[in-house]
Amino acid sequence: MAKNGVLIRHFDRQTLYTRLIDEMIPKETTSEKTDTSSWKYRAKQLLNWVNQKEDEQQ
Repeated sequence: MAKNGVLIRHFDRQTLYTRLIDEMIPKETTSEKTDTSSWKYRAKQLLNWVNQKEDEQQ
């Protein structure tokens, strides 16, 4: 992995994956984490609802 012109080597698979994700996906701001109208919040709510329905059917 190269960052700012510096090579970083000898990562195991999980560490490399984590570092790449951290670099490529922007961090949520505090307002995004607490904003109930954000799409991320609504998506999480929908996934929770779907998981709950699946649990009820089993």
